Amino acid sequence: LCVTASASSFDNAAEELAAIGMLKGGAGGFSLDKAPTRAQAAIMLVRLFGAEEEAKAAYAAGELRCPFADVNETAAPYVAWLTDRGIASGTSAAAFGASDACTGKAYTIFLLRALGYRDNVDFTSANAQEFAMSLGLLDTSLLTGEFLRDDLVSLTYQALGADLKGGETYLLDSLVKGGAVSPAVARPIMDKLEADRAL
Repeated sequence: LCVTASASSFDNAAEELAAIGMLKGGAGGFSLDKAPTRAQAAIMLVRLFGAEEEAKAAYAAGELRCPFADVNETAAPYVAWLTDRGIASGTSAAAFGASDACTGKAYTIFLLRALGYRDNVDFTSANAQEFAMSLGLLDTSLLTGEFLRDDLVSLTYQALGADLKGGETYLLDSLVKGGAVSPAVARPIMDKLEADRAL
């Protein structure tokens, strides 16, 4: 994936992510030239864990509660699930920073967690970007300027083809095997990812 591409260069990747339920657009499309918020990144992270339906059901049943006042009802099940599992935290005790822009570094850390790596065990906040690059992901420190949804799409697409910690399989294959993504829908993307992995 080209790291110097301008905004909205990953329309095809965005459409493929949408096909497997990872990304959802609005009336204006995917808004790839906009900065993703922390709430949007949280939603993507839960999907990468294959836990979207679990989070929604647990929140609807009252088994999960979102502790942050600045998270809307759309994002609340996702933020609640991440908080409950200690995967994400707020910017303060009362706020998640839901409408704050998500940075490239923060999203890199989210992706590493989705791949099974642990903070302060496998990587630190200081070396997260370099560690991600060693796994074959883009070093987000190379992304100068504002981190956009376009960048989020490209990084997510790369992460789907990255090995989970332990190397037993790669992320999208694990989501298919876990029932989070339909095998038939995922097959075209898996064929591309497996061809790239073979190289």
